Amino acid sequence: MNAGKCFEEFKRGEKWISRPRRVTQRQIDAFARISKDRNPIHLDPVFARTTLFKRTIAHGLLGLSIASGMLDELGILRRTILAFVGLNWQFLAPIFPGDRIRLEIRVLRKRKSHKKDRGIVALRARLFNQEGCPVQAGDWTLLVHRKGRPSGRKISEG
Repeated sequence: MNAGKCFEEFKRGEKWISRPRRVTQRQIDAFARISKDRNPIHLDPVFARTTLFKRTIAHGLLGLSIASGMLDELGILRRTILAFVGLNWQFLAPIFPGDRIRLEIRVLRKRKSHKKDRGIVALRARLFNQEGCPVQAGDWTLLVHRKGRPSGRKISEG
């Protein structure tokens, strides 16, 4: 499997778009079991009809988790990311079961770290539903390997 981009290879304004992914009620149920967030707005269609959204919605953090996975699927940070170090995130609209969401990523800025083997890359991430409506958005700060400067730690292929 090819490695992703090193710090030096990121260019301000560079952009990627993920493939769409369908969010299912089954995934929402599984996330509720894992997180122990069993709010009925996510799980109970009868209760959800009494709410603002009139039907069940995905957990906001499920959307964020899926977005993180979509970033990994793009492969741009495969074997080069060291850590996800910061996040400023907004939940703009609900994600409903059956929605097909996609991620758009754009490089905002980057800066060298005080350690010569890594740099910081800031990305603007936006999650859209099938209608092109933004449902979540924010900035992600990542610690990324620099070219030719191994950190001394092996990066797993996971």
